[in-house]
Amino acid sequence: MRHPASSNRRFSASKLGLFLLLLVGLLLRSASHEVPADALGPESVIVITGAAGFLGSELAIALYRTYRPKKIICIDSMDKGFGTLGPSLPMGIRTDQDLALFEFKRQRAFRVLQTLGVTASFYRVDLRPSIPEYYDSGEVPVLAHIFQQHSDISHVVHFADHYHRGYVNEKEQVDEQKLQIIPRIKGQPKAGMMEAILEQIKSFTKKHPERRQPHFVYASSSEIYNHKANTTLAPSANGNHDAFQPPFREQDPVTTPATLVGVSKLLDEIMARTYYEMDGIYSVGLRFFHIYGPWGLPGSPTFEMAERIVAGESPIILPDDKAKYPYAMSDLDDIRDYLYIDDAIDAVMSAMQFRPLLSSESRKSEPRPVVINVGSGQGTTLRTIGKHLVDLFPGVPQVEDATQEPPTASFASMSRVESLLGFSPRVELKDGLEQLLAWHYERTYPYGSRPAENSKLFAPSRHIASKGSISCSRYDTACLKGTPVFPCASECAHESQCIPTFWDDVLTYTRALTSGCRAVMYTIALEDDLSLLPSTVVSVSDKSHPFVEDSNGGSGNCNVAFVSERSVLYQKLLSLKGDDHIVQHGFWRLIPVHLSEHSRKNDALMLLPKLSPGLFFSVATKQAIYCDPDIILNSVPKLLKESGMQPFNEKNIRGTTAMLVGKRKEGHISNIRWNVTSWQDQVQHHAYRMVRIALVDEMSGDGFSQRIDSSLIVHSLSNDDGRLFRCDIYGEVLQWGSSSDEAAFEFISGLHDMWSRVIAKKTGHEPWWIGEEVETIDENSDVGSNELDRKGNPSAEEQRRLDETDARRLEEVEEGEDSKVDEDKATDDGVAEEADEADVDADHNGFGVPEEGVAEDIEKFPQERQERYDEPNGDDFASGDDWVEKKNGEKALPVLPKPRDPSAIDVWMGILSSTPIRSFTRIVDMEAVGAVRIDNYDDLAHGKI
Repeated sequence: MRHPASSNRRFSASKLGLFLLLLVGLLLRSASHEVPADALGPESVIVITGAAGFLGSELAIALYRTYRPKKIICIDSMDKGFGTLGPSLPMGIRTDQDLALFEFKRQRAFRVLQTLGVTASFYRVDLRPSIPEYYDSGEVPVLAHIFQQHSDISHVVHFADHYHRGYVNEKEQVDEQKLQIIPRIKGQPKAGMMEAILEQIKSFTKKHPERRQPHFVYASSSEIYNHKANTTLAPSANGNHDAFQPPFREQDPVTTPATLVGVSKLLDEIMARTYYEMDGIYSVGLRFFHIYGPWGLPGSPTFEMAERIVAGESPIILPDDKAKYPYAMSDLDDIRDYLYIDDAIDAVMSAMQFRPLLSSESRKSEPRPVVINVGSGQGTTLRTIGKHLVDLFPGVPQVEDATQEPPTASFASMSRVESLLGFSPRVELKDGLEQLLAWHYERTYPYGSRPAENSKLFAPSRHIASKGSISCSRYDTACLKGTPVFPCASECAHESQCIPTFWDDVLTYTRALTSGCRAVMYTIALEDDLSLLPSTVVSVSDKSHPFVEDSNGGSGNCNVAFVSERSVLYQKLLSLKGDDHIVQHGFWRLIPVHLSEHSRKNDALMLLPKLSPGLFFSVATKQAIYCDPDIILNSVPKLLKESGMQPFNEKNIRGTTAMLVGKRKEGHISNIRWNVTSWQDQVQHHAYRMVRIALVDEMSGDGFSQRIDSSLIVHSLSNDDGRLFRCDIYGEVLQWGSSSDEAAFEFISGLHDMWSRVIAKKTGHEPWWIGEEVETIDENSDVGSNELDRKGNPSAEEQRRLDETDARRLEEVEEGEDSKVDEDKATDDGVAEEADEADVDADHNGFGVPEEGVAEDIEKFPQERQERYDEPNGDDFASGDDWVEKKNGEKALPVLPKPRDPSAIDVWMGILSSTPIRSFTRIVDMEAVGAVRIDNYDDLAHGKI
């Protein structure tokens, strides 16, 4: 007889064995027939082609913010990316539209790199193979190198496109229908990009059999569907779905695409299916309908309509007249499917993680390729969009009705995308258009600008502005969409959205302090171990005038040094003052700044007064001289005069210098650095080199050297073009988070100069500020009336006017108006003005203020000190072997060489101007304007010299 317990144990064991057997079977079945989705996560390594495009750039940023992948490898040609000539277009003959599109792609690429940082690797290459040298002349080897270097690639997204749907190069003079699909001429668009990607995935899979095949997603197009075959939305006679009637379904047969773009995309889909049949490569093709939103496609209807309406241009819907309008819009009543960019990116990220289940009959290790519509499922016309835009931003009329062909319709069936990806759009059309308008508005009116109060755009702009970045949290980078948020102390900050900083505590004091200063000199020395500012103990010569004098002839309040309140220097001087908290160090008025340890790590914040000084000084201050603590100046009045010059032009074009900055010496590295070089600096320099190489012969600089030394800057605070230029520079520093400003300084200067040249040529002028023959004259000279000859001498008419002025002055002297004589008296070196204030051109718009300020300062100086403002002769300057004099008479440091002809040392760079007066940056040899660097500043500051 069996023991009951043993029987029960055997029974239990048999049940457990059966359970385990069933479980193993289920697991094996799952492994054989059910492949889970390729989840995105911290270990993902993603390749994106077309990463500087609309979809590619937004996808890269969204992936980083959502999944924080290990690596995102970005590939883009960064050269036009459209038309038939492609990168073969000879350098130096790009049109302004070519450069505008490149600049837009450049901004997208920078936004990607600034957001992703070291997570991104960016390759500026064109994947199109050339014919017949497929591997020799094309960039396929670069693609192979990328796959070889990154053996852990998990996802590949192919958005690179040789068509730019918004714009065709005007030099090419070709219709879209003439663009070639099958390559016949070297350099023309080809379908080779898709094949190149598939070949690399095939090779990668064979080389790494232990790894899973990279998940491949590529962009197709709704233009695969022949929407031109339908002119009605009526159902077919038998009640069945007509393949030529919307909503278009993925399973419907495609025989004749609507455009050659559709043909090209159909070839991509066929190729994807072929590589599956031959090599088992799984893919997801996304048939995108019309995608719109911020950072959209220049030249596309929604982009151009938004641009025109915020600029007040009329009409916002351009008639179908390509001879008159480069972005003419036809088929205003055609029904199309419009999807907001955020929804489109959600669909892409879902597709990147989708693999359908394998059927039991499948003989392949991967599921079959799938194509999916990505749209809203709703049809809308351009006329309807135009009405929505006018409702949001009233005041700009639309175009009158135009005759056209019978309307057609194209919108997506949503059944497949909903069932496979679980996707449905969330952004309504009107809400998306509102975000689009707000983004365009902020680009049209940056840095807190807005339309004039008497403008028809002023009232609607207030509503749209409230829907833009100022509606976002200042720390919500996704909502800001690349718009920088400035510190509240910056002249670039929006009044309703800014970041409070320690600089806010000193603004009120420094404004009041400088209320009597037409010019201010300032420096920043925030180290706690600071014990000395060298300019208080060292001078260039015995006739140096290294500071701005106030109305009483002293240094007064017009020379400001921002120092840490914990610095050795400030604490020592403060202890000697007793109850008096006004601390003076030589001619410097010390402004104590309270710094936290966190603030000290923010390099961009430390640079704020240097790059954006507009709010730090009184409204009466017209010029602000910044110099590093290791810079000493020979003659501040001479420097102020130099900042009031302009490059000479024979035509009726006025100019003004918005900024004067030093020229970098070869091999010099500034010894004033807040922190060591960071990874942000490395990414920034890589991006700048990439752009300069792409714009060779168009933009100054080669990407490997810099010519600007920002240790000396003279800002014109009365020039709004100068403010916008400063904001561009400081915004660039903020966006990169870099530890120095000089790279951004030079890059932004190069961009402004490039576009100034483009605009000058477009208006029929050659850039007169470029070349060795450029002459420098006083910006108060009336060049607009041709009253100066080529050498800057007075013409006969101008001499007559000057003689009349002298006669009038003589009468004033005879009447005993001695003060008037003092005010108008000119000095030998030309520092004082030769014409009185009433003779300044009324249209000069205040740009002559800097020179006027110098004259006013000189008039108030004691006569015995007037010699400090005279041009030093050869004997006044020591030779290169001589030395700077210390206050005690000892010889210490090298002195500057003899002055040279300004025309021989100037480098002028244009600044984008919002007025007919051209603005410039003047880059000067620092020694030639009396600025000397103390190389062993650290030793001097610590009392070792």
